[in-house]
Amino acid sequence: MLVISGCTTLVDAVVDDSDPEPGGKLEATIAGQGPVSVLALAQGDPMIIQGQSPNLVVAMTCGDDITGRTASSALAAAGGKITLMITAMTRTQLQVHAGGMSCAATSGQIQLSTDATNAIAGTFAADGVIYGSTTPCSVSGTLNAIPQYR
Repeated sequence: MLVISGCTTLVDAVVDDSDPEPGGKLEATIAGQGPVSVLALAQGDPMIIQGQSPNLVVAMTCGDDITGRTASSALAAAGGKITLMITAMTRTQLQVHAGGMSCAATSGQIQLSTDATNAIAGTFAADGVIYGSTTPCSVSGTLNAIPQYR
């Protein structure tokens, strides 16, 4: 046994583990392939909903609805709802990468809501083009119990 004499200081480390981890289920279908799912997390303003795994990457930028209300403000409390249009004129964007394809949405709709725990649920459906080509593609999917980080 080694004994060291002298002054010692007790240091308490504070660990903040309140930041949510990706969770829930984001399920997407690209170009008619079978559905693939991933854990996801929503954060920021504009709100970004993101999920990634070796089989699926989804990036959703949730801008404003037709009245100018942001997704971040509409979904700040339980019971919030918003419908977002994907067009060349909006901040809302959607990209899905799965099955060796990447589809960037050019038109479509995202519908989101919050449940009693403030988690996000919703659906999306959009048409776009395969990255690096002019080949059309379509994507659709659902979100269920996606945690928010504010």
